[in-house]
Amino acid sequence: MLSHWLKEWGQGKPPSKWVIEIIDDTLSRLEGMTKEDETAIAELNKEITEKFLKKVKPTSVKNYYTYLHKAVRIYFKGKLTPFNSIKHPTKGEKEHFACTLIDTPNDIKALNLGLQREALDWKQHNVVTIEEPDLIVNRGRELLESAIAQYEKEGFASYADIGASLALLVGLRPGEILRDAVLTDSSPYTVILSQGQAKTRGKKRAYEMPTLIEADTVLKGYNILRNTFKADKLNDLELEVYKNNLRLQVEANFSGIVPTLSRLNEETTVNPQRLRAVYDAIAVFYYCPPQVKDFAFIKVINGHEPTPGKADAAMHYRANASKI
Repeated sequence: MLSHWLKEWGQGKPPSKWVIEIIDDTLSRLEGMTKEDETAIAELNKEITEKFLKKVKPTSVKNYYTYLHKAVRIYFKGKLTPFNSIKHPTKGEKEHFACTLIDTPNDIKALNLGLQREALDWKQHNVVTIEEPDLIVNRGRELLESAIAQYEKEGFASYADIGASLALLVGLRPGEILRDAVLTDSSPYTVILSQGQAKTRGKKRAYEMPTLIEADTVLKGYNILRNTFKADKLNDLELEVYKNNLRLQVEANFSGIVPTLSRLNEETTVNPQRLRAVYDAIAVFYYCPPQVKDFAFIKVINGHEPTPGKADAAMHYRANASKI
């Protein structure tokens, strides 16, 4: 077994057992290869792709090569030589040749690019109307206030209930809710996320975000979660089971009142990602000034910088004022 590289995995969800087996086999075979072994490299790349395709769809293969590349960087750290390393074409740093020469095949990249363009077009031309935004928000309020009441009476509250409510009421991701996000008060209907935002590419941000109900109630639930659910020592793999329980509570509490989207992946259930999109749409409806463009407002409340040409999750929804 070569998987001691897992001990240095750091942030990010670790690969599952079957992926670890493929990575271990690949690392073993890479030990004796040099960047000049073009035929052997091509054959190994083909074999790895076939192994991945037996387990996942072509659209997911890229993610598993990302796992492989990270493992290669860890495993060969301190072992790079002129024979097994090349210079990264943009970073200018030396890395093991496998990080560049063993990668998602071009035909699969082309297929995925076509699917991405199709999905982007679908997002831009299909919008689901949230007919009763208050109904959805009130469900989140009831779930959170019930958990708070239980805690005040019994000293205990369900982390999954609080997490599911916060996924809607403040638009956080499961990992942010359960472990990473640090929230502080700001105004009656906003909080500050001072650290813990996912997908920042290493950049630390603090930003103000609206709450769909009173901020003090949101913060009370958040503080109860932090006091009763000690996740700060959990790694990403250990945290996953708790995130799954949160997802189940989202489905149990919001199915039937949050529209799903039969997109390219035939979505049929409500999940935290969907609630994040709903949060964006309802926050726009509740709070966005008329002179501010919707998508500029969404970028700000999500702590993002504008990215031209990138579709936003909230493209899927709009809240209908006539139903309020």
